[in-house]
Amino acid sequence: SLGLVYAGLDDRTRAIEFAETATTLCSLASDVIRGAVVRYHLAGVYAAIGTPDRACDIFEEILSIPSWFSRTYIQLDPAFDPLRGHARFESIMAQDERVF
Repeated sequence: SLGLVYAGLDDRTRAIEFAETATTLCSLASDVIRGAVVRYHLAGVYAAIGTPDRACDIFEEILSIPSWFSRTYIQLDPAFDPLRGHARFESIMAQDERVF
């Protein structure tokens, strides 16, 4: 959450620092469900600071594992409005949903 706050304050360095620290503290390896949530918020930070390819890397990762998140969920989240129209984001969102 602090990462998103700093992104909103346009402090890119602190935004990334706090968000990346959270992913270290709650990794996918230690807790796949909470880890995916933290990664999702990291993608929000990268979207907010204008780093769409890094956000897309994270979407590809969390969409490849069982989690709360789906392409539809991501597409409906207004936090990712800055990514609308980005070719890679649109390509990822256009892929078929995987059922686990």
